[in-house]
Amino acid sequence: MTDKQQLQKKIVDSSEKLSQLLRKTNDLDQLYEDIEGLKIKEFELLDEEQQIFRGTEYASIIDQTIAEIEVETQYAQKKIKQLIADTEEDYYREKKAYSQLEDDLHFVKNGGTLK
Repeated sequence: MTDKQQLQKKIVDSSEKLSQLLRKTNDLDQLYEDIEGLKIKEFELLDEEQQIFRGTEYASIIDQTIAEIEVETQYAQKKIKQLIADTEEDYYREKKAYSQLEDDLHFVKNGGTLK
């Protein structure tokens, strides 16, 4: 093999090695981009997870508030029912007393005397 052929072979070998290195460099660049993309995705997922946690926390607070309002509403409804019952009882007692007074009035008007 002549010197020229040997040089050409070395050039071809070097060129092939350089091509391989360039491919590896491109692969490394692609890996770096993929890693950066994954880091961004991880941050997005962490942010989304925090939003979900906050949403769950808010939902829990809302659920607790709703439960408290329901308890207070039930208590108020019972109190209102009791007040209505008491008012009805007072009404019928007063109505009976009024009716008795009317009966007494008619009795006295008709000449009777009360004891």
